[in-house]
Amino acid sequence: MTEETAGPGAAGAYRYLLNGDVTAVSETWAREDLPAGRQRVTSRRSAPGVEIAVDAVLGEGLVAFCVITWQSGNTSVEADYEWRDNELYCRRTQGDASSVEQRIDRDQEGPLLLFPLMRIFVGPVIARLLDNGGTGDVLVPDIRQPDDPASLLTPRVSQRMASVLDGRTALDIDGVTVPCRLCEYTGEQYGTGSRFWLDGRETLLRYQWQQGPDQHWDVWLQTHSQAQ
Repeated sequence: MTEETAGPGAAGAYRYLLNGDVTAVSETWAREDLPAGRQRVTSRRSAPGVEIAVDAVLGEGLVAFCVITWQSGNTSVEADYEWRDNELYCRRTQGDASSVEQRIDRDQEGPLLLFPLMRIFVGPVIARLLDNGGTGDVLVPDIRQPDDPASLLTPRVSQRMASVLDGRTALDIDGVTVPCRLCEYTGEQYGTGSRFWLDGRETLLRYQWQQGPDQHWDVWLQTHSQAQ
């Protein structure tokens, strides 16, 4: 990333609970305010056998550029996603192989939202969907088959939907009452009833979703430092 003068921002970590029990998943993030209203957001997720890192720049609530790295055992993959003149490009490198670049083509009209996998980017995606009427296409780098290196971080577009269930609620985060809005966000793995709480800066405070009959996830923002 190009070095730029950064102002005060925020930082935090997410705690993953599965069926009420704390898991071994660790996810941290940091956000810096850049000139011209832009933001730099970095995040790292560690789970048994896997580590994912993201370095992204956002402008007007949209991811303009990001670098995503995947490391698991001997598998190493990096994917750079970048908007150029209203077209989205992906440059992907697997191990020591040469990079391969592609332009993202799709049949649908309307805006395409880029979601770089981490929880800290969920809030802006939901907010932009709401701005666009509640429905839109979201590009999510593919991690559905972690044992297939050729598929990792390749572009995958799906339709997502968002709605506001409660626009004026609050959550207790580390002993601090944080005003927020409760939203439903659906599509792909997220079925009806998936709930997401966003604060005034579009930071995800909590989300709940049912992965399967016996798997209920409840993810909380564990620390929340916010510049005043």
